[in-house]
Amino acid sequence: MLCTASCIIHWPTACPGVGLLNFSTDPDASETPPIWAADRPRSARAPKVPGRFGAFSVLQAAFASQAKELPNLVQGLAGTVKAVFGVKPDPDFTSLAEAPRTIFNVNVTPQRRVATQATSLERLKAIGEAAGGSINDVVLAASSGAMRRFLLELGELPRKSLVTSIPVALPRDSSQAGGNAISFANVRLGTDIEDVRERFDVIRRSSTAGREFLKQMSTKTLMDYTVLISSPQILTRLPGIGSRVPPTYNVIISNVPGPRGKLYFLGAEMEAYYPISALFHGQALNITVLSYAGGLYFGFTGCADKVPHLQRLAVYTGEAIDELEQVFLGRGGDKKVGKGRKAGKGRKAGRARKARKVGKGRKTRKA
Repeated sequence: MLCTASCIIHWPTACPGVGLLNFSTDPDASETPPIWAADRPRSARAPKVPGRFGAFSVLQAAFASQAKELPNLVQGLAGTVKAVFGVKPDPDFTSLAEAPRTIFNVNVTPQRRVATQATSLERLKAIGEAAGGSINDVVLAASSGAMRRFLLELGELPRKSLVTSIPVALPRDSSQAGGNAISFANVRLGTDIEDVRERFDVIRRSSTAGREFLKQMSTKTLMDYTVLISSPQILTRLPGIGSRVPPTYNVIISNVPGPRGKLYFLGAEMEAYYPISALFHGQALNITVLSYAGGLYFGFTGCADKVPHLQRLAVYTGEAIDELEQVFLGRGGDKKVGKGRKAGKGRKAGRARKARKVGKGRKTRKA
């Protein structure tokens, strides 16, 4: 007996494993406790040592810790601000001011649509090794190729490259009950580039530069840094304002490590693990990828009223993986790869094509 599970917990909010606490690695297990009764590893609490000033001692220690991290935080913020004005420590580093406005960066409605795609982890690993990048680079390249094609068809592809925000996991105590310590890095997706190899190289270099920039800060500093640079995005949650705030990125693409072995629920095998994520004003599309038992599962969550034909994006992602495989491994048949149509002028290009069709006097009908 097989079952398919969909995760509705996004990893910046909670660890995906929390949603699977009542699953078992034993196919013969006949009873599984509910989530609230499942055993969780707990670390031993250190004995409390009363300070000279009681509770004020804790506050004093907190201020001392923050003061110690302040120079490192100022250095990180200064680098971010300089990058906005074009002064970068690395030309491949992507600043918070490079993202163009797209159809993904609008106010959302309550309507949602979900699409999925699946592939194997081994397949993407082979592509990454042949291309000189990581599995995450391949995930970004496949998503980039799909979005480029998707937006071209709609006449909405900007001349500037789309920018994604990728979560970067920070070191944390694995014995904690849930949650994640993360920061974010902006990465260019190279959607303005036709050539597949060149586009992949842009993604790889931009991803590396973003991670290297974060490494100059300690874990404690990065937590404060993440809160501060994310503050402007709080404005996007306000109705009527979200679509007017310039986007610091166009879409979040998360690659989340999941269970490596098979999981079971009352003897039924979980055969797939598709993630579903949250949307908010200014972010009408989210792409989350989750690994499970050797597979890699893409979950596309979009606002149905703002992102049309979301299923096409999932299909194009599968075909973009085929394209990457053919380019870097020489597999995938005789499909023409490596080139695509040039980026148009966005909405104007789309309207111009529609106007030419109408001008020929042909009858039109609704799809």
